[in-house]
Amino acid sequence: MRLRKIGMLALVLAVITGALGIWQFERLQWKRALLADLDARAAAAPVDLPAVIDDPAAWEFRRVRVRGQYDGQTLWLNRPPQQGDEPGSDLLAVLVRDDGSKLVVDRGWVALNTAHDAFPVAGAIERVGVLRVAHPPNFFVPPNEPGAHRFFWVDPPAVVGGPTPPIWIALEPGQERGPIATGGPRSSDVPNNHLQYLLTWFSLSAILLGIAVRDTLRPA
Repeated sequence: MRLRKIGMLALVLAVITGALGIWQFERLQWKRALLADLDARAAAAPVDLPAVIDDPAAWEFRRVRVRGQYDGQTLWLNRPPQQGDEPGSDLLAVLVRDDGSKLVVDRGWVALNTAHDAFPVAGAIERVGVLRVAHPPNFFVPPNEPGAHRFFWVDPPAVVGGPTPPIWIALEPGQERGPIATGGPRSSDVPNNHLQYLLTWFSLSAILLGIAVRDTLRPA
């Protein structure tokens, strides 16, 4: 018995896909540990957000308390439907803090075609939410349209119209009244697809290994 060209190729591909499966297994363990850490941060008691954050990544998904006033500007953040199949967007606002600095706040999800001036809030407020770090999107995400008050990803400087830290606050449920009481995205929104990838690569490896074995056992 000996490997023919097809069997040899299948064996090589089986090794490669098996290695990718092992890599995805390691990524799965990493992602589970990461999500557990993020959930622990999100479950901790809220703390006042400092005026300056030197390491935003160390604060991501921590519960924070912020105070200030909404500047009255309403913006939309396009997000996949969160309430069943109903289309909608998140309502973004700029919070002017007591020290004059500005933060982007995701007030919560609203249905499509909600009035642009819906849910106004006047005066000083205090809100609790989860700190998120803004990350540039991939090339599949459309460009933001600040002039139309429409965003496809949170770009804090573009939202506030000037320099600001690369962070934003996703309010917790119940912080606002009405439909937007759902709050912003949670840490559970971080995708973890590594198990599916792992199963895919190991399945392909098993199939290719079977092809290699069959090719070896086939009479010349």
